[in-house]
Amino acid sequence: MDLIFNKTMIVLLTIFAVILTVDYILGTLVAKKSNLYSSEKGNEGLMKKFIAFILFIVVVLVIDFADLFNLPTIEEYLNLMKITLPVTIMAYGRKELSSIIANLSIIYEFDVGEFFSKSLSADQELRSKQRKIENTKYIEKDIEIEVIDKNGKGIDNDCK
Repeated sequence: MDLIFNKTMIVLLTIFAVILTVDYILGTLVAKKSNLYSSEKGNEGLMKKFIAFILFIVVVLVIDFADLFNLPTIEEYLNLMKITLPVTIMAYGRKELSSIIANLSIIYEFDVGEFFSKSLSADQELRSKQRKIENTKYIEKDIEIEVIDKNGKGIDNDCK
């Protein structure tokens, strides 16, 4: 059993879990700040993060299981997975970090900056989040307009 791989993966998976958790919390704060919070959307985001984390854990356990029983037929695949899995986790973590920076930028209203813009593509993530917020607000305005009946009376006028 490869102890260096196991220790590296435990550290990577722990960091990955922290990044996922922080991104979920900040995403929830952004949604609440923008008056777009929905438990359905929150649950959907949480499930996506949970599935990604569980998927990585399963792959690590499969590698450990195959190493433990010294299965020679898939040894080449295991070596490939040992190389690619940490890189995959780091790439996915980078995407989550850009989401965290974009969320912080929306919450604290600061410019993402050139460093984060180039290194993490956080500016693209920020623009994407801002478009989603604007589109949702636009849809809400359309719904309000549809509520007004043909006579030009809104809901408030009918209730009085």
